[in-house]
Amino acid sequence: ERRAHRPGEDASREGRGGCTRLGARLSWVAAGTGAVAVACSVMIYVDTHRPSWRGFRTGPLFFGTTALLGLAVATVSGAFAGERAATVGLASGWALAAFGKLRFERGLWSARDASEEPSLARGRALLAGPLSGASRQRLRLAWLGGVAAPGVVVLAALGSLPAPVTGSLAALGLVLCACGEWLERHLYFRTSVPLAMPGS
Repeated sequence: ERRAHRPGEDASREGRGGCTRLGARLSWVAAGTGAVAVACSVMIYVDTHRPSWRGFRTGPLFFGTTALLGLAVATVSGAFAGERAATVGLASGWALAAFGKLRFERGLWSARDASEEPSLARGRALLAGPLSGASRQRLRLAWLGGVAAPGVVVLAALGSLPAPVTGSLAALGLVLCACGEWLERHLYFRTSVPLAMPGS
């Protein structure tokens, strides 16, 4: 038997469609606002003119953390919602972002020639000496939370594990990744050597 058409159903569908479009617009506005806020944070440190806080060093670190944790949070959300295809895509992006950021960080403190600025040389000496423990722990957390964990999440999603299990694995990876990023920022500040005052 054919169900009678109800005018209210059309209005309800139109309302839901309008809410979806509004939500999408607000998401883009929030993303743009966040990007501007991160850019402002970058400029605060760049304006100090410390060699280790220059734009080409600070910008990728700050925006990398934003992208990395944003993908991790989205992966957790998708995993708990049972969106397997989205979870696989987001977790893959999460792992790639973490790997790229680790490569960038390694390049910042790789060996330089004798013409290197003294403040950067001192920063490298700190990483090799007093801050070596924190540096190693940061790397462990980054690899576990940023590369291994999303890889496990991908396997869990492809293996059709229950959404709560996949979501819990993603949440654990997010916590590890966030701790690793906190340590990275800690080292960012600790390895910055202030510019010498005139006459000192």
